Order: sequence, then C-alpha cells, then structure tokens
Amino acid sequence: MIKPIEYHGLWWLPGKPEDKICGTLRFAPRKEILLDLLGTISSPNEHFNEVFRIDIIHGISAEGKKITLHKCYEKTCFSHSPGFPTSSYGCRYIYVGTHFNDSDNIKFKEVYISYSHLDEWINISGFEISPPADGTICVKYKKPEAIKKIIKEDLNILIILKIPRDLYLEKCFSLLRPFLPDLKLFFQIG
Repeated sequence: MIKPIEYHGLWWLPGKPEDKICGTLRFAPRKEILLDLLGTISSPNEHFNEVFRIDIIHGISAEGKKITLHKCYEKTCFSHSPGFPTSSYGCRYIYVGTHFNDSDNIKFKEVYISYSHLDEWINISGFEISPPADGTICVKYKKPEAIKKIIKEDLNILIILKIPRDLYLEKCFSLLRPFLPDLKLFFQIG
C-alpha cells in the first residue's frame, strides 16, 4: 500500500535556484499531487486568463531530499494586500532523490517493483513437496530462477521471485494444509 507523504521545503524552477519559495508538497493515493507555496513561481502577468503549465519544479525537503515535480500546472494564485502572494500547483509525477532539469532527462536504467503473492499469480513458488510416504512429508525450497523477457532492444523485464524470510514458515504450512487437514497454525511474535 502506498502511504501518503508530505514534504515541507524550498521550491524553484530549474536554472533559477536563487528564487526559492517555501512550501509544502502533499501526496495521497488516488488524490492529486499538490504543492502549496508561500509565494508564486510565476508572475501573474505571464499567464492572465490561461492555465499556466510548468514542466519541471525542483525542490529540497527540510530533511535534505532532492525532489523533482513533473508536468505541473497552476491551480490558484492569490495576491494579498497587505501581505504576500500564495499559489497552489497540481503535479502529475513526483521523483524523490534527484533533480531532473527537463522532461528529456527523465530516464531510468532500472526500476524495482514489488508485488505481494506474485509467485501464486504466475504459479511458481520454488517449493517442492513430496507426497507422504511412511508418514514423512518432505518440503524443499529452491529459489526460482529469474525470468527475463526482452520487450525490445533497449527494454528488458527481469522478474526475481523471492519470499521474505519471515514468510517461509507460513508458506510451508499453507502448502502442507492439503496433506494435513487437521493442521492448526499458531504464530507467536516476540
């Protein structure tokens, strides 16, 4: 499950690091990515009566994390008198840990994704169970070979199946259940 995130930090346009603005970035699953600024990145005269789009916004969180916001657009911009302007931006993508200067630079050499129960979905577990013989059931586990698929010349998919160490026992018992119908599982944590 993806957890909501919130970053307080400084935000600016690429090439203009001297024009940093304080603000807060908020993200929650199935909701819009929102950047609220105590100021504005643009001049109100730049885009009067039109949607102001910004390809890239850079940020640095209070914890020192580099952040790139991609495909942004201004939602609101208010000028207060007395006071100072505030603005709000919606964004399509967040990249934490790096600064990309433009869309053409957003490329990845590798991407790691983790799915629960993928082994069951593709029916590869690595477990081998020998049928009961003279009252003995033997369960063996061998880590499955990685599955590599070439999508096109410069794009490969590598599927690495592994079971977290703390789930080995649970997985073994679930596989043994058909052989031992009265088996009850009790787990003690701590």
